[in-house]
Amino acid sequence: MQNTDPHSQEYMEHLKDEAQVCAIIERVQRYLEEKGTTEEVCRIYLLRILHTYYKFDYKAHQRQLTPPEGSSKSEQDQAENEGEDSAVLMERLCKYIYAKDRTDRIRTCAILCHIYHHALHSRWYQARDLMLMSHLQDNFQHADPPVQILYNRTMVQLGICAFRQGLTKDAHNALLDIQSSGRAKELLGQGLLLRSLQERNQEQEKVERRRQVPFHLHINLELLECVYLVSAMLLEIPYMAAHESDARRRMISKQFHHQLRVGERQPLLGPPESMREHVVAASKAMKMGDWKTCHSFIINEKMNGKVWDLSPRLTKSAPCWLGRSRKSH
Repeated sequence: MQNTDPHSQEYMEHLKDEAQVCAIIERVQRYLEEKGTTEEVCRIYLLRILHTYYKFDYKAHQRQLTPPEGSSKSEQDQAENEGEDSAVLMERLCKYIYAKDRTDRIRTCAILCHIYHHALHSRWYQARDLMLMSHLQDNFQHADPPVQILYNRTMVQLGICAFRQGLTKDAHNALLDIQSSGRAKELLGQGLLLRSLQERNQEQEKVERRRQVPFHLHINLELLECVYLVSAMLLEIPYMAAHESDARRRMISKQFHHQLRVGERQPLLGPPESMREHVVAASKAMKMGDWKTCHSFIINEKMNGKVWDLSPRLTKSAPCWLGRSRKSH
């Protein structure tokens, strides 16, 4: 799939084959659970985890929204026939690996996938606690590149999850390293930068391209940047107001200040067009204490089309992250 145009019909046809691949994995899993060694079971469990962790479980989400007493008997029977939801499946597979695996790599990948899955389903506290207990942040630099890419993807999903909960400081901290590097695309395994290609020979480039994440696993980079800039705005503007006369005032986000300076240098200020211009306009309104205008610059039809509609749950949680910040500041 790495060599197929992601917008082509061929890619979609290949994507449909995943159901068959998952069915084969399940059959091999059942066989190894009966006759395989512990190491083989751990490997097949990880393979199943890697085909599950990035998928949002809409059926389980719908069941959470509909209480048992509000659903019909046929709907309850259907839910039972569908088997365990992805959260239960991930918990079962990962716990086995945590207890039985002797290779640090399989365990690390399982933990990261488990955290990613929790974060994707807005289980912030489970995801955060698992990340803290695993101490992966202390030694992930020594991991091989595919594991580093998985770690970076997990941190981004963790930051977006915190943002949905209105925890702007946690969101900013989780996204800071990726966004401040200027290499988010490369660090997430979603493409190579032009300047990086010029520094590599052909063999290195081939190796790098093989590590790329398939298109359907990509995290939208504009959504990522928007979440980071809005988090920075909600932290930075109140801090600037509180320390206006402090000559030694520190920057919380250099990237956010850079966008403010770019906005101030523009000679003609028309209505904001790009995502960055909307955030800068919202920041100026927030400086003046105009929360209504600030909100209208962040949540509107144009921003919905550019960013928020890519993750509808972010739009629904907008009152949460804007409201919490308004109360705290």
